[in-house]
Amino acid sequence: MDNGRLIKKNERDVKNLAFGENLDSLMYNHMILNLTILATVAGVLMALANYPQAIKIIKRKSSKDVSLLTFSIMLFGTIVWFIYGISIGNLPVIISYGIGLTGSSFVILAYFIYRGR
Repeated sequence: MDNGRLIKKNERDVKNLAFGENLDSLMYNHMILNLTILATVAGVLMALANYPQAIKIIKRKSSKDVSLLTFSIMLFGTIVWFIYGISIGNLPVIISYGIGLTGSSFVILAYFIYRGR
């Protein structure tokens, strides 16, 4: 192989390598975006899990079978995660734990309004 063909072959290999690295980077970014969307949706769905309990307490006008300790622990953890999300500027964490914070607060508020009934 003469030097001219060898140089062209090496240039083509370098271009293919650069394209492959860009493609890998693009695929990685796409995967991260999909995981971010999935994590946000899952976080919001998990945060919404508190709302049926609050609605049930209000409809029954009784918080007799609700564990205050469970929802207090959940509220504490939600507050910590919400503050953490704000501190790192992570919107999916802020959104999902903000919704969860509201839901846990509703359950605890309804618990105290309807306790003993």
